[in-house]
Amino acid sequence: MRMTKIRVSVLAALFVGCLVLPSQLVFSQETDQPHPEVPPAGDALQVTLGRDSPNLGGNVFRDAFLSFTLSNAPGIATGKIISDISFPSSEGIAFERAELTPDVEAAGATLEIEVAEGEEASEAGEEGAELPPDLEASGAPVEIEMAGEEEASEAGEEGETAQEEGATSRVKITISNDKGLPDGIIANLVFKITKEFTFEEVGTDEHLITLDNSVSAWATDEKEITDVMGEPGGIDLAYAPVVFACLFYMH
Repeated sequence: MRMTKIRVSVLAALFVGCLVLPSQLVFSQETDQPHPEVPPAGDALQVTLGRDSPNLGGNVFRDAFLSFTLSNAPGIATGKIISDISFPSSEGIAFERAELTPDVEAAGATLEIEVAEGEEASEAGEEGAELPPDLEASGAPVEIEMAGEEEASEAGEEGETAQEEGATSRVKITISNDKGLPDGIIANLVFKITKEFTFEEVGTDEHLITLDNSVSAWATDEKEITDVMGEPGGIDLAYAPVVFACLFYMH
C-alpha cells in the first residue's frame, strides 16, 4: 500500500507541476527579443533606439514601439539632445508619433519633432530638371524631344519608382530640459506599417529595417558635448510563432 501511495503522490506532483502552476510555464515568442548588445559607451553620451517585432501573423501588423534611451556622460548634465533618425522610404514604415515618458515630462522636459519624407528623392528630382552650369553658360541650343503620351507615362512611373527607392525619410527628435535629462528611457517612438506585406516577403527569418541614429547633444550650460554616440534601432517584420514549453521537461 505504501508503494502505491508513493507512486500516486509522485504522479500527482508531476501533474500539478505542469498544469496547475502557471509560473512554471514558459511563454516564449521570438518577437520579444532582447535588444542587441550595445558596446559600452565609456565616457561618451549615448542615445540608443530600441527594437520591436510588430508582426502578429496572418499579414497583420501592430504599431512598432521603439524606446529612446539616454546614457549620460559622467560628470556632465545633459540639457539638450537632437537625434536625427533616418530610414529608406521604400521599406514600408512611417513615423507616427513620439512621446516623453511621464516622469521626464513632469520634470519639465520639452519635445520637438520634425519629419521629412522622401527628402533625397525630392532633391534629386529638382536637380535633375536643371542644366549643367557649363552648358547653360555656353548658350548652346538645347533640343527637347517630346515623347508620346504612353511613353511619357511609362517614363514617369519608372522615374517615380526610382525616386521612391532612393528616398530617405528623416525624423528629427529634439528633447530639452535646462535642469538636465536623466539616464534611462526618456521617450518612446511609434512607427506604423504602411505596406501590405505577404508572408513570402517577410517570412519567419529576420527581416530587419534599420533606423540610423545620428546624435548631437549640449550640456545645461549650452556647451556642445563632443563625445556622443547614437545606436541605431530596428523593426523586424518577420513573423515569429509562439512556442509553449514546460520547465519540468526542459530540465
